[in-house]
Amino acid sequence: MKIALLGFGTVGQGFYEIFADQKQSLIDEFNQPIEIGKILIRANEQHENYKDLPFTDSFEDILSYKPDIVISAMGGVTTALTYASRVMANGSSFVTSNKDLIASHYDELHEIAKKYKVRLLFEGAVAGTIPLIKTIREDLRGNTFKGFEGIVNGTTNYILSSMSNDKIDYNEALLQAQNKGFAESDPTSDVEGKDAIRKTTILINQLFNQSFIDKDISGSGITKLPQRMIEFTQNNTAKIKLLAYAFKRDQIIYTHVRPVIVCSSHPLYFVDYEMNEVLIEGHACGKIRLNGSGAGKLTTGSAVFSDLYDFMLKPNQVTRYNPVEALTLDKSYETNAYFLPHESLKPETIKALVDNKICFDTENNDSLIKASGESKAKEILHSYNESEEVYIVLR
Repeated sequence: MKIALLGFGTVGQGFYEIFADQKQSLIDEFNQPIEIGKILIRANEQHENYKDLPFTDSFEDILSYKPDIVISAMGGVTTALTYASRVMANGSSFVTSNKDLIASHYDELHEIAKKYKVRLLFEGAVAGTIPLIKTIREDLRGNTFKGFEGIVNGTTNYILSSMSNDKIDYNEALLQAQNKGFAESDPTSDVEGKDAIRKTTILINQLFNQSFIDKDISGSGITKLPQRMIEFTQNNTAKIKLLAYAFKRDQIIYTHVRPVIVCSSHPLYFVDYEMNEVLIEGHACGKIRLNGSGAGKLTTGSAVFSDLYDFMLKPNQVTRYNPVEALTLDKSYETNAYFLPHESLKPETIKALVDNKICFDTENNDSLIKASGESKAKEILHSYNESEEVYIVLR
């Protein structure tokens, strides 16, 4: 089997290290030769520790090599899309961990793979080492999905965990994450929520057979955390997490990426630092949680390698892609939860809500609204002439 690799940065090297370690076991298992015959790098790019590898700075060399499968560890979108399109048109299956590419050109890439009867695989594009895509596509195939929620960005979770557990400020936590390889030198995509939005887009398309792009999904990051949320976590046994969620009700998908408060009674409270966790709910499987590392060199490399292995198991499989009619998107959180009002409630409002069993005090007298969804919580507050802005609290 002939393999070509595009890019040899952190992810590319992580994949290569795993491949080199597992190469002989693959040869033994599949009883065939397997080789990375070409590795595309930039002109003048140097890799002193990998001098004997088959590097090239010509993409045409990749195409003329006629690989069975091309594994892309490239970032960006424009050049990555061109390469992906030409690779698949050339008859090679395509693996990528580039969530920017998949989330922004989901439909186009699937249509190209379908047209040329090759496979498009992207397990490494969502939640690091957690096998989310394969689990949804295969292991839970018999389910009609209700939705998911969880932590899908290791960088922001590391920063928020460090701020909460280690009592350090945002800038120190970010620097620590960068020094440990859990944050990029330019962390904008992560800390502003864009990375989580892209992963949410991919998961929505997988769960509900849609073809949305990342610009369709709204969200926010962790750079401007509301003081009210910070004070609540300081006064109660709670932490702030960047939550990605999507739940389907009728023909609407309620989805958003935003910081939420997570109390110690909720499983996500204990998902700290670079770890990710996603809860998937289906009509048959119920609620299942998948947990694992969401950042790091070998973490993503492991997910990319799993796509190579899957291709070797099913070399004649082709991409099947038939999305259903687009559903409506709404950014509200319309699931049973608790909601923290943006402002302290008037005493008479609290009494009335407590009497109606839809409001209670936490351990430090912070009043929470219990409601079937965000819109209901806002409706309740509006009826008492209170500010309707609320923050999600998971208990």
